[in-house]
Parts: sequence; structure tokens; C-alpha cells
Amino acid sequence: MNLTTRLVLTITFPVWGWFKNSLKQRWLEKQPGRYNEIEMDQIENPFEGRGWIKEGLGWGILTSILLLIFFPIVGIDILSKQFVVTVLSLVFISGPLFGFIMKLFFEQTGSKAA
Repeated sequence: MNLTTRLVLTITFPVWGWFKNSLKQRWLEKQPGRYNEIEMDQIENPFEGRGWIKEGLGWGILTSILLLIFFPIVGIDILSKQFVVTVLSLVFISGPLFGFIMKLFFEQTGSKAA
């Protein structure tokens, strides 16, 4: 348990502490039923086929949006040529590279599970 989690649990203990045992007991009773109807064959791999390109470009676009927020805070001009090149490289190179690596990872772990 990390420090932040411990701090949040300590501060909020007066709210949930009284109900801890009953909540845990109810959760333990419901837990086995949650796994009865899982059909692993129907879970699709989002990186199968060309899905890795979409996932990678989505990741690159998310990264560029975060840079649009973070760079002005640090003091970097977002209208400069350097920024545009950085964003384009993240979106169109790093994003699909991330998607391809995730595709390879999921294919490898999927073959071990089967």
C-alpha cells in the first residue's frame, strides 16, 4: 500500500470504518457469482487485425492533447515549429509504434493462455 492510499484511507476512515466488516462480508458473498457467466472465448482482442493502428493513433492523439495542456504551463510556445514537429512525431510515429508493441504483447500472452 502506497503513502497516498494509506493517507486517503486514514482520513476517510470515520466515514467507512463503521461499515467495514459488513461491506466486506457482502462483497465476499457476491464475488463468486461474478465469475460464473464469464465466457473467455467471446472476449475480443482490440489489437487484432488493424485495430492496433486505431489504438496507437488514439494514444498518440491523447499524448498530444496532454502536451497542449502541459507545454504552456512549463513555458514552451505551442505555436512554434518545434512543437508542431514534436506533436506530429508523437501522433504519427510513436502512437502506432505503441499500438504495434501492444499488439505483439497481446498476441504473445494470448497464445500462452490458450
